[in-house]
Amino acid sequence: MNKALLKIKIGLILTAVILVCSLIGTGIGFSLPAEKTKIVAAANYNHQGEFSYQGYEVVDSGQPNPVLFPKIIEEMRILFSASGFGDEKPTIKAVLEDRGGNWQKELPIEVTSGHVASFPLNLEAILELGETINEELGVRGTNYLLKIIAEAGTGDEHFTATLEGELNSSTLKWKEEGFNKFERGFPGGNDWRQASFGYEVQLKENELFGPITLERKPDLPGIAAVSPDFSLFTELVESLDIGFNYQFNCDTQINSLEEEIKVELVMAEPERWKKSFTILPSTKKQGNFTLVFPLDIGKLREVAEDIDKKISDRGVKGQEITILAQVHTIAKTDSGIIDEIFEYQLKGKMEEQIAWGVVEKGKEETKGLTLIKEGKITKEITKPNLLSQKLRKSSLIGLWVSFPIFCALAFLYWKRRERPTFLEQELKRNRKKYKELISEVANFPPTKEEEAIIEVPSLEALANISNNSLKPILLKVEPDKQTYWVADDLTRYCYIVK
Repeated sequence: MNKALLKIKIGLILTAVILVCSLIGTGIGFSLPAEKTKIVAAANYNHQGEFSYQGYEVVDSGQPNPVLFPKIIEEMRILFSASGFGDEKPTIKAVLEDRGGNWQKELPIEVTSGHVASFPLNLEAILELGETINEELGVRGTNYLLKIIAEAGTGDEHFTATLEGELNSSTLKWKEEGFNKFERGFPGGNDWRQASFGYEVQLKENELFGPITLERKPDLPGIAAVSPDFSLFTELVESLDIGFNYQFNCDTQINSLEEEIKVELVMAEPERWKKSFTILPSTKKQGNFTLVFPLDIGKLREVAEDIDKKISDRGVKGQEITILAQVHTIAKTDSGIIDEIFEYQLKGKMEEQIAWGVVEKGKEETKGLTLIKEGKITKEITKPNLLSQKLRKSSLIGLWVSFPIFCALAFLYWKRRERPTFLEQELKRNRKKYKELISEVANFPPTKEEEAIIEVPSLEALANISNNSLKPILLKVEPDKQTYWVADDLTRYCYIVK
């Protein structure tokens, strides 16, 4: 192959590659969409809810509570003071009970009203009454429970304060925890109701001291907020303020904002019982807001104890407390409407002390008692597909340029190519047609004197002889001729192509 023809061949190959690539690019370019759609954020927003809590403890005056001896008491009065009841004053009664639980008797009393209510207690008469009842019932024993009970309200608003003492012929010992009762209401009351008992005891005269008066004032102890790092022991903390702050933030203009919140409290003892209360029914709000929900710890324990008594006698264990705040927010913005419900739970466990924890939800972010829920408003943007346009344009240019060049080079190569000679064409055709019969040799074996040589008219006839005699066709290629032989004993069959 001469150099000119080699250059044409190389150019033809390169042009063919460009032409094929242009065809592929044109197909891909027209298969791609002319436009493409992309989803982008039109506005970003977040809901932020934060819980907080504040505990309150009672500051006790620390008044003494000595053992009293009925035999040396001349006169005794029970004192009672209350606040937070409005026009409804608590009713007071005195009850005597047998320590063995055999009987109970309400004692007649006359209460003197005033800033501090009072009524007398005749301990000698009370002891005589107890002995008389025991004799009639045939019960032995002179140990009694003396209870002073103050009551007000009904249903969930029912308030009871009980001062209990152990009474016998020798002593009267009041239980310290009964002198004061505090209640804030449940589940969401915010009015402190307080009751406090006291007494005045006039002792009998004696030669050493003369008349002596023992007194415990019915003072209402103060209520103070505890420090943030104060452990919330249920025996010390009377009440909690649970705060909930909600904020809605958006990076685009808010045209209108409507919010509706409801709050529930769920108390449960795992795998035993569960009870729900509505702290705040569905309430409309506007913009960012902060709410405070009072929780009366004592009332919570009373509810748990009451439920536990009804289902078993094994005593109250740790209860789980869950405060569920649910805010339904509808915000109208320039980018669209946001209509979502933000839900946040504050979980606690009430045992010897209350420990708070936060429930994490999905992929929302929590930090301490703060929960942040993020979202966004999306929209579709349609843009021209630049890749499709560029691919179409460049591929069409490649086709327009490479196709005529390819045709011209192909024509030149066809015109100038080296054509095979007759012998080359014949050899190629015969090799392809009789490749299984033909074996090429450099020289034929010398002929014998008695050997006969027979020429056959065609290679096809020689092939038949080869098949019949099971002898191969030997081929010797020379520049000016091709000789095909089949040697069968003393006979050689030949076919020569010149």
